[in-house]
Amino acid sequence: MNKQNFENYLKLKGLAESSVRKYAIQAPTRIFKEISRDMYEIDDLDELGELLLVVKKMESLMEKDPKRMYSAAVSNYIKFISSRNEVIFDRTDYDFENEVQGLVAKNSEIRWTEGPQPVVRKVEGLKSYYARNPLVGARGLALAGYQCAVNEGHETFVARASGKPYMEAHHLVPISYQPLFEHGIDVVENISCLCPCCHRLLHYGTPVVRDSVIEGLFDKQVDGFERVGIEITKKELKTLY
Repeated sequence: MNKQNFENYLKLKGLAESSVRKYAIQAPTRIFKEISRDMYEIDDLDELGELLLVVKKMESLMEKDPKRMYSAAVSNYIKFISSRNEVIFDRTDYDFENEVQGLVAKNSEIRWTEGPQPVVRKVEGLKSYYARNPLVGARGLALAGYQCAVNEGHETFVARASGKPYMEAHHLVPISYQPLFEHGIDVVENISCLCPCCHRLLHYGTPVVRDSVIEGLFDKQVDGFERVGIEITKKELKTLY
């Protein structure tokens, strides 16, 4: 079932038939042959993250450069599994933002992260997900001066809980994609301070407008990404939305 659903996911993403075959059939077959691991039998995101590291090492030992074909297949499969958990984040976003506002009111310490951090803690349940620390969100808003990162001229209102201009903390690299990264991504360098309208745009806007906003935010935050070991390109980031 996972294999067929993954193929459908890749097609909905707009990949060509040749790429769908490569990622959904050829790559998993070769991975199983080389390391005896069936990608489609793994649903746990941490296990998939470990598989990705093993596959990257496998690629480095190949005589002929596979041009990341196998690691790209696993990365796309991680995105597919993560996309099935998005409903959880819809339910928890409201609680997260409320907690962030409460911490803003307490004048949270303002500082950047000191180097790469451990990976984010996973919360186990009916469906597992990665926890976001509201303190990180609050610090991200404070560091941005409570101004929208898309356009500093965007005005909202004064938040009752904090007495500050109401802004929302958005993880530019979505937290559900933690398995794709060696280091933690719940860091202030990954927080975009957004007005409510721009925040909704990233979640629900048309691809053309959304991608333009993502590119601008990436340019502003890429130096911070490098500082904390978040290795991602602008093109790769856009594929996570």
